[in-house]
Amino acid sequence: MNVQWIMVMILLGICTIEDLITKKIHLIWPVICFIGGIIFQITYIKMNIVDVLGGIFVGLVLVIISILSHQNIGLGDGLLLMACGIYLGFEKNLILFWMATMMAGLLGIVLRFIFKKGKKYKMAFVPILSAASLILFMLTEV
Repeated sequence: MNVQWIMVMILLGICTIEDLITKKIHLIWPVICFIGGIIFQITYIKMNIVDVLGGIFVGLVLVIISILSHQNIGLGDGLLLMACGIYLGFEKNLILFWMATMMAGLLGIVLRFIFKKGKKYKMAFVPILSAASLILFMLTEV
């Protein structure tokens, strides 16, 4: 397992526990990992700058959607994806977001129709993002 995946797994692991307990995350975690990712990229230069910026852009889109929707989608989710994007780059971060979105949609259907949760029920997205990252890691790195 390379350093990028270790950092992503640590970040998502911490934030998953926090999101499950409180339904929100402290923004300090993605910020710390974002800064660490910048230092990592400067020090080790594993990816080209376009790939890193593209990875950040995936999360930035979610941050903008969060702001425009008055945080119906959590700001922390977008910041997490931005931090992940520094380590994973554009392609893997976009795939990660797509996988997590599809998994969240399926879970939403199950919660709505089997467990009778209402339309206003708020799911914790970070655990789904963590599960998607584990699947992506196994598909691409193992």
